[in-house]
Amino acid sequence: MPDHATDPALNGAGGKNKNPGSRPAPAQRLWTRDFIILAVVNLLVFTGGNMLVSVFPLYIVSLGGNTVTVGIAAAVYAVCSFCMRPIAGWILDNKSRSTIFLVAMAGVVLIPPLYLVLTSLLLIIPLRGLHAVCWSSASTSISTNTCDVLPPERFGEGMSFFGLTNGLSMIIGPALGLFVWDNLGMPPLFLGISACGLCCLVLVSRLRFRRLEKKKREPGSGPVLKRLASLFEKEAFPASLLMCCLCFPGGAIESFIALFCQQTGVANGGVYFTFQAIGATIIRLFSAKIYDRHGEGPLLIAGCLSFFFGLMTVVFSASTWLFYSGALLYGVGYGLTVPAMQTMSLRTVPPERRGAASSTYLLSYDVSFGLGGLVAGVLAKLVGYRPMFCIMSAGIFGCFILYRRWGRFQPSAWRVWKNNR
Repeated sequence: MPDHATDPALNGAGGKNKNPGSRPAPAQRLWTRDFIILAVVNLLVFTGGNMLVSVFPLYIVSLGGNTVTVGIAAAVYAVCSFCMRPIAGWILDNKSRSTIFLVAMAGVVLIPPLYLVLTSLLLIIPLRGLHAVCWSSASTSISTNTCDVLPPERFGEGMSFFGLTNGLSMIIGPALGLFVWDNLGMPPLFLGISACGLCCLVLVSRLRFRRLEKKKREPGSGPVLKRLASLFEKEAFPASLLMCCLCFPGGAIESFIALFCQQTGVANGGVYFTFQAIGATIIRLFSAKIYDRHGEGPLLIAGCLSFFFGLMTVVFSASTWLFYSGALLYGVGYGLTVPAMQTMSLRTVPPERRGAASSTYLLSYDVSFGLGGLVAGVLAKLVGYRPMFCIMSAGIFGCFILYRRWGRFQPSAWRVWKNNR
């Protein structure tokens, strides 16, 4: 499969007009074949992943595990993702945009059926770690290759539309996963997730990948610390750290909302994720215009408020409609912050470092959801679900303070970047 020979970010897009007297070139096309393929692949990959996320705590409990075991599984998944993402980013930047993508998608197809065969917790936990390696490599590859096919002058708009597929996957995946779990059982669930990956593998085979230029010096040479540092992109670090704090409570929700709903009987855990995704999807349609005019600051502050009040509404709701209203509000927080932070993480990064930047940014989710799930599991066992969720909300305040005191002054922040253009 040949790599795509051109890169819109390197061949005239966003550059100076070679003929100053001519009319400005029209904006490049956003909805290309490659962009549509990547958006569909992202939708299917995340739908399969969200199907599994919503039922995995129930799956662990069905095998004899408890809340601590669920937290350990979340932590193992996060650690394996954390270790793999920088490696995947380095391969994408230095070796090939396609090889690791195809290998990772093959793993996404082959691993889910193994959950039906390996039913011991001693085997399930390592398998979950291997699944994390494949899934994190695939998601990093999707993000990096999407950056390659977007025209620079429509980059923010493209990432916003691309992010809608994440929201749609959250609408479809968790509810579908719990529906299949409750009505059809384990085999259709895991085989269905595998089928999503197989469809992605077929679509990826038709994708044109950006061809990488050979570098004079391989990053593998030189001091060890310098080689390790090359796996990360410092320009993406501010956005990554902010999202790590902001998504810390998300680890608790992802791992324990289904069990919380079972205990309280107030609502359905799968439907929670559906309402959360609806909130995230709807607000994305409006947040892009706000970002283009005012940057990430207003969106991040509004997002922090939405996260906190949404979480408190969910935790202390006494009725089903109030519970789902909280889920909707919590989803609005995601819709406000995720596109803004992802754009911030990639804004000042050169094309040849997009793999490292994507992996650095996505590490924030691995750390926050994994560490959040582990801490939440211990707290839930010690103090119960409601106090645990309240304690976990501290990450939201941490994000707000960190941005006001540090994040908004970084080179990748919108106002600083705009003033330096």
